[in-house]
Amino acid sequence: QALDTWLAALPAAELRNLASPGETLAVVTAAALDPAAQALCADMLRRRLGDGLSVRFATDPSLIAGAELRGSHARLRNNWRADLDHIAEELSRDDHPLAVA
Repeated sequence: QALDTWLAALPAAELRNLASPGETLAVVTAAALDPAAQALCADMLRRRLGDGLSVRFATDPSLIAGAELRGSHARLRNNWRADLDHIAEELSRDDHPLAVA
């Protein structure tokens, strides 16, 4: 349900760029989804992106929590790893590092 809510908030153009009909969309999570959760997720994605969508499930423990949707033309990241990467990037841009006396 969290993934459905996340996708509902995205602009339609972003969703269209994720996967075209007939393409495979990878749903990557930190821990494996059980078959029932996979079926619900695939149904929701087909409802949002079109019936011709093929869905593949994979795991990547480095995501820590959350999910990534990996299409042939785009990737949507909603996971702790993406958040940590963003924080590290912002910290590296600090123009005024702290001086330690």
